[in-house]
Amino acid sequence: MKKALFFYSDEMKLWMKENYRLVRHQLTDAFNVQFNTNQSRESVCGLRKRLGLRVRQSATWEKGYKPIHTGTKGVLKATSGSFKAGHDAIGNKREVGAERINSCGYMEIKIANPSVWRLKHLVIWEEHHGERSKNHVITFKDGNPLNCQIDNLVLITRTENTIVNNTNRKLKAPAEFKSVLINLVKIEQVIASKSANNA
Repeated sequence: MKKALFFYSDEMKLWMKENYRLVRHQLTDAFNVQFNTNQSRESVCGLRKRLGLRVRQSATWEKGYKPIHTGTKGVLKATSGSFKAGHDAIGNKREVGAERINSCGYMEIKIANPSVWRLKHLVIWEEHHGERSKNHVITFKDGNPLNCQIDNLVLITRTENTIVNNTNRKLKAPAEFKSVLINLVKIEQVIASKSANNA
């Protein structure tokens, strides 16, 4: 059975405008006592909302506010399991030179503390050939990102890398053909640049 509609009188609305700052449960109780009704908390607060009466509460601390535990260093003494100043989690710490495999399947090497890691194949390439330019990438001849030996690394442009990856995806060629594919793409790029210069 549906509850009958309740209409708020002008007197009720005027009372609400004077008392809307009360907390919800106090507002509901005071309203029901004042007008001898049995309205729910949602109904009374709905009236407040329909009248555009909003209780704005500050979400920030007032100037000069101090928490109750201001000035206390700590109630309890440090337990044996508490960390002390300057403490390092020795069990988790890995030395510089440690290796790991990242979420993309590439080998990483720790190059500095506290936790600075770089891709191992980039570090090896830079040891032998210096830094690469921004428009070049290092790729693996055999397609295995865990094989970071210098003879397995090839420097190619980003354009060549895109062509190699797209062609490799279409052909579904085995990893052994990747080095052949890289050479083919390099030759095609040289031919394309020569023909563009002659035109």
